[in-house]
Amino acid sequence: GKSATNSGTVLTPMMLGIVGGSMVGGQIISRWGRYRIIGVSGLAIASLGMFLLSRMGVTTGYGEVVRNLVIVGIGLGVTFPLYIIVVQNAFPISVLGTVTSSTQFFRGIGGTVGAALFGSFFTSRFHQALTASVSPSIATAITQGKLGGLSNPQSLASPAAQATLQQQLGRLGITEPSAIQQMLQAVRSSIARITPPRPKPRRGGWVPGGVGSWVVSIASSHSCHRRRS
Repeated sequence: GKSATNSGTVLTPMMLGIVGGSMVGGQIISRWGRYRIIGVSGLAIASLGMFLLSRMGVTTGYGEVVRNLVIVGIGLGVTFPLYIIVVQNAFPISVLGTVTSSTQFFRGIGGTVGAALFGSFFTSRFHQALTASVSPSIATAITQGKLGGLSNPQSLASPAAQATLQQQLGRLGITEPSAIQQMLQAVRSSIARITPPRPKPRRGGWVPGGVGSWVVSIASSHSCHRRRS
């Protein structure tokens, strides 16, 4: 486990890739005047980066993580300004401000809903896997909220969170020094059940999303050209 600061540092290359991709994509569009190929290319780069991310495992080095995140960032950065331009060209100038703000609004709504759905799915599966990984008495204590420390992701990395968990176990009469390590191992195994390991990846799992994005990109740009003509 890593702290929130370290996690943000790991994601910094992706953010830099997004900024760089947005700048380069905007310059290419302004000079070339065509955006269909650029949109498909950006989504292809992002899909490649996501495929590389799906191939990572616990032994993946920091350099490989940075490389994959930069590829994803460049692909996303190219597409961010592109679809705003597509929408702006598909509507008359009298509603330009409305459609631009609507694009940002629905993009934010989509991200919020997606994060909420994934968070709910992850929390539900994690709770089920955790209660199945421990003894019935501990599972009952988790259900009753007496071991709230196990629901804190920092329990895998923070000594303070581990001390809190140790105190909660002590209140239940569990004082063995190895108890905390057993609980942490249960947390690790529960997370592993939710996120399948690398040895048997679903090689085609990333394809439908990428293909769907390409179809939407081509259809959007085709619709825009038809409106303008």
